[in-house]
Amino acid sequence: HSPLPVWASGWTAWRILIALSIFTVGVELDMETLVIISHAPYCDWTGRESLDMAFSLAAFDQPVTLLFTGEGVNWLRKAQQADAVQQKSVEKNLSAAPIFGVSALMVDHKACERYGLNEENMMPGITTTDLCAELLEHYAHVVNLS
Repeated sequence: HSPLPVWASGWTAWRILIALSIFTVGVELDMETLVIISHAPYCDWTGRESLDMAFSLAAFDQPVTLLFTGEGVNWLRKAQQADAVQQKSVEKNLSAAPIFGVSALMVDHKACERYGLNEENMMPGITTTDLCAELLEHYAHVVNLS
C-alpha cells in the first residue's frame, strides 16, 4: 500500500480509511478490516471514532469486524450508567452494528478476565477470542486508533 498523499494530512483517520476503501472497491475482494477498540467507552472520543469508522466502512459494503480489548471491553458491559457522566450509552450503538453491516463483534478473552466481564454481564452476540498474531493475519487491514 502506498503512503497517504499530502492533501490527506488534515483528515481524521476514519475519513482517510473511508476514502481509501472507496477507491479500492473492486480492486481486491474480501479486504476485511479489523477495527480495534482499546479505550474505555467514556474516557475520550477515540472509541467513538473507531465505531464511526466501522459503521462507515460497512455502509460502503466493506467487510469490517470490531474487536474490543484492554479497557475497551467495557463497551460491551450491560446496563451502563452513561448519564452519570453526561453521555449517551454506547449499548444502542453497538446493538445496531449488525444492522449497519458490521460482520462481527469480538472481545479479547484475557481482557474480559482482567475487567471482570463474562456472559452474564456482557451484551449478547459477542464472540470471545484470543488476541494474537494469527487472528490479525486474517484481516487485510487492522486499524487501532489508540
